[in-house]
Amino acid sequence: QQGRALYVKKCAGCHNLHRPDTYSSEEWSYWIDQMIQEEEEDLNLDDQKQIVSYLATISRKRDTLAARK
Repeated sequence: QQGRALYVKKCAGCHNLHRPDTYSSEEWSYWIDQMIQEEEEDLNLDDQKQIVSYLATISRKRDTLAARK
């Protein structure tokens, strides 16, 4: 829950939020790193980990469902 709250709070200020199942967990890690570097987002390592964990969990669920089809 905290990862989702941080995602909304920290990311929605600059752009529309993407659905968590839009990207794979690896892609989310990449994009979060890019946003921190490009936008100089004030995001500590713990917050970053929570956001990526939230997004990766949702994206893994998507990948699991897709594999079952």
